[in-house]
Amino acid sequence: MFRLLCFVGTIFGIPAMTSHAAENPIVPAGAKLEKLWSDGEFTEGPACGPGFGIYFSDIGNRIMRYSPATGKTTVYRKPSGRANGLDFDPQGRLVAAEGANTGGNRRITITEKDGSIRVLADRWKKKRLNSPNDLTIDTHGRIYFTDPRYVGEEPREIDTESVYRIDPDGTVTQIITDVQKPNGIILSPDMKTLYVADSNPGGNQHLLAFPLNKDDTVGPKKLLHDFGKERGIDGMCVDIRGNIYGAAGDDATGGIYVFHHDDGQQLAFIPVPETPTNCVFGDHDHKSLYITAGKSLYRIKLKVPGFAVFWPADPNNLDKVNTAKDEDEPHLSGKNLRLYYTLGDQGKYQVMESVRKKADQPWPAGAPVVEVNQDGDNRSPFVTDGGEYPHHLYFATNKDPQKPDGRGDNFDIFFLTKLNAKADFTNPTPLHAISTAADELHPWLSRDGLKLYFSRKDKEGWRTYMASRQKESESQFGKPSRLNFPPGFHHPTLTPDGKTMYLQGPLPNKRWGIFRSSLNGQSWLSPEPVLALNDPDAPKGDMSPALSHDGSKLYFASDRPGGKGGLDLYVVPTMQLGRK
Repeated sequence: MFRLLCFVGTIFGIPAMTSHAAENPIVPAGAKLEKLWSDGEFTEGPACGPGFGIYFSDIGNRIMRYSPATGKTTVYRKPSGRANGLDFDPQGRLVAAEGANTGGNRRITITEKDGSIRVLADRWKKKRLNSPNDLTIDTHGRIYFTDPRYVGEEPREIDTESVYRIDPDGTVTQIITDVQKPNGIILSPDMKTLYVADSNPGGNQHLLAFPLNKDDTVGPKKLLHDFGKERGIDGMCVDIRGNIYGAAGDDATGGIYVFHHDDGQQLAFIPVPETPTNCVFGDHDHKSLYITAGKSLYRIKLKVPGFAVFWPADPNNLDKVNTAKDEDEPHLSGKNLRLYYTLGDQGKYQVMESVRKKADQPWPAGAPVVEVNQDGDNRSPFVTDGGEYPHHLYFATNKDPQKPDGRGDNFDIFFLTKLNAKADFTNPTPLHAISTAADELHPWLSRDGLKLYFSRKDKEGWRTYMASRQKESESQFGKPSRLNFPPGFHHPTLTPDGKTMYLQGPLPNKRWGIFRSSLNGQSWLSPEPVLALNDPDAPKGDMSPALSHDGSKLYFASDRPGGKGGLDLYVVPTMQLGRK
């Protein structure tokens, strides 16, 4: 098997070496390995989480978080139960393999939305696990983990060192025993193959592939690479092509080995100056490979994007919409072909519209909605399904023709009507029963058109209200009632069935976050923060949630670092946000 050496440049004293290959498909010419942090005891298990933070274990007994936006590394959890391998499930929750030895809990845990830690597995057939080492999670939320024993004098209750699967109902199944010491583990992007590093000092140093059958059984193993007497793979990850990136070797042979997923051909080698332990892809373009090694965390930019079941919310397909000004209050048309939002410039907002031809295309630059932007400060657009008539556009404005600048003292909600495709919008009509001397903003109409949810700012702060009508053909709504949320929770958006609501709510340090509530009979449950969102590096926070018409995407605004300035729009699949 041939070995292509692709050496990288130097940062922070890393030796500079050049590649003999004319052009490498994995590593760009001139790529440099950066040392990001080096104050650990023994780093392991990196995973890309909310806000594109890199969470990794420092064994000892803590989990760290590196912020690409700020360059700072902070303690996320201490003690960690001697956590080793980490991963994020489709909902953006951290799952950890906690090992053996002093302080080790020998279990698989998950960090819930409220920060509490729940045990997913610590036994198989009532026998205590050896020392969970690494794990990977599929698109259905099933967890695959390895259970060797390298260190720790705790009595063993399981003779084999095996691979297990945890199903969503909590069932723990031993799925692979035909290995000596299973260590790193990762799934192929199509979820059909499980790769396992069988890394036994003095024994096997193999990279293995196991087919996963439709009946949940595991097929016979295939040897992809034998490291012989060299140190084999510790941890690993895959790119979108399915290539396998394994942290292996030591000293001159230590680094990231890249193998083809089918035949095990070595495609590249990235040397690392400390003993490499694991790796993961991260950053907005998914092309930065983060590497734990020795006491440190490293990063290198590659040509190929990585694969992950969970990727944080990202503004990539909104690049032409976002500017150095404030983009806020997004809302989509029924067919997801028109994006309405507000554009803020020096404290004044106008309603904008971006139109695309296909739902899978990026959004083009927006243009002002002239029927709405007539004096005043215009915000909070909401449109009914663009393919149905009459077609309504709701918005909030403080327009007051009697004032010199056309801006009044408070916001009220108005609507425009379009009777057919060729007709113009009617003049704005106020919602009389809703309008008060306070500010009313953020209208959201239920799918049947009978309930209007909105925000009102009273003496206690922002609150959420709901007004109803008997028929959709009625233009006005009745007197509103306040929903049972604490002060501060507002800006509602609902799933198509009307049973789940996302809201903007207060976080510590005067920041905003996105929360979720479920309908329980006639009342709404207390809102809980959405763990996959609420970027800790955003100064103002994540805000202004808006679901697509089919409920598959959540759009929101944030001042996360790395944007174009002020508030920018982001989008995330709701499958990554979990279900109530």
